[in-house]
Order: sequence, then C-alpha cells, then structure tokens
Amino acid sequence: MKHNYRTLIFYAVLVLGLVGGAFIFGIMRDGTGSVHAKDVLAPEVPGASPFNCTISNVAVYINRMHVKCVPGDGEILYFAYATDSANSSTANRLLAIANSAYAVGDRLTVWYYPSSSDNPPGCQVNDCRKLAGLAWIP
Repeated sequence: MKHNYRTLIFYAVLVLGLVGGAFIFGIMRDGTGSVHAKDVLAPEVPGASPFNCTISNVAVYINRMHVKCVPGDGEILYFAYATDSANSSTANRLLAIANSAYAVGDRLTVWYYPSSSDNPPGCQVNDCRKLAGLAWIP
C-alpha cells in the first residue's frame, strides 16, 4: 500500500512541476501578447470587400451555407459559400466561425466578392454574395 501511495505522490508532484514550469516559462518568454484576428488575416483577400456584420442568422442548405447580416452592406444581407464536395472543408471552417460568433453574440468581419457572377447556388443576385472569408470580432 505504501508503494502505491508513494507512486501517486511522485506522479502528482511531477505533473504539478511540469505545469508550473510551463507557466513560468510562458511568463518569462519574450514577445508574448495577444493575437488579434486582424493580425492573422493580413493581407486581406484580393478582390474581396470587407464588411463588419451583426449576425442575424446562420443557415446550411444542401448546396450552400450562409450568414445573414442586419443591417447588411446596402441591399446585400446574405453572404454564402457553396457546400459541394470541392468546397466542403472551407464551408465547414466558415460555418464554425459563424456559429461560434453568433452563439455568443459577437460580430464578424465578412470578406465577400462584390460581383454576383460568382454567387454559389441558391444565392440570389439582389441580396446575396459569395463569401471570401470571415473573422470573429470579440
């Protein structure tokens, strides 16, 4: 019994020492600071227009996902991305960011292509544009 107790104490001290050492190393490391979405996304998407968005709706359909912003950028309220097999990975990442920001009530920066010629399926030409990127604004 004493052997099991000593082993347990040894591992507990080892884990606490490693966690404490990592914490102290993190504090002493030069150049620590916050990473902001704007820093990560630079340079911006070529040919895309940025717009800060208050999310009203996030939806997924068989052929696209979209984010609805109110108010929109003029008459453009919907920003969509195709969900076909060629685009599913990016669509899932966009959807994760949009749902997370929507769930906590935060805003997004939306990059979209201003021309309706590249709209995904089901994205109307009068109020919807193709998404080029999203950034969560906490």
